[in-house]
Amino acid sequence: MSHFYGCAKGNRGYASRGGSKKSGYHTIAASWDGAIEVRLDYDPKDDTNYYVVYQTPWHGKGIEMLIARGIMGSDAVMMSDLVKEEDEYQDGYDAGYRAAMGSR
Repeated sequence: MSHFYGCAKGNRGYASRGGSKKSGYHTIAASWDGAIEVRLDYDPKDDTNYYVVYQTPWHGKGIEMLIARGIMGSDAVMMSDLVKEEDEYQDGYDAGYRAAMGSR
């Protein structure tokens, strides 16, 4: 059974994917103006699920901007205008995932 789960609906119906505690769950929804990227990760140190939501470029269009991040199931949300230190997450961001997604 997956720890994380997601689905998307497009012109060919629904598609779903799962993610484990180890792999996390990462998805991108895009238009020709840019994309929204969502990342869900599990931290075994504190047994907590975290989320991060970004705007990200897609095929050379769009911007790189943190929208929100927080703890799943918590109402404590850090929105982009309140986040002062984005580097702590960005430094730990999975470079292999970015490389696998290619340049956008």
